[in-house]
Amino acid sequence: MSFKAYLTFDEYKELGGQVDLSAFPLLERKAQRKLDSYTYDRLKEAEVIIDEVKEALTTMIDMLAEEDGDVVKSFSNGKVSFTYADKKTLDERLHYVVLEHLPISLTSGVVSCE
Repeated sequence: MSFKAYLTFDEYKELGGQVDLSAFPLLERKAQRKLDSYTYDRLKEAEVIIDEVKEALTTMIDMLAEEDGDVVKSFSNGKVSFTYADKKTLDERLHYVVLEHLPISLTSGVVSCE
């Protein structure tokens, strides 16, 4: 099965996306995989991708770009101390973006689309 992107680079930029063209393809795929997970793969067969999906993906791509690598969650300078944000925190934030943008028919595990 070939990969079908839900969002083009031009659409992403029109929606205010901040990532450059060279970083976009990989980040779009990562964001889309997360989105598919959060929507129980309901979008894979969609003939039309609604604007809300594209808006959510734009936000997710920008978040993934910002969080690439180790992110310092807190720092203390009494004696040097760092606390790094874990990936679960990012995952929770990404999931929240999806829940904010998309209708419940796409995000609920108990709603049937048939």
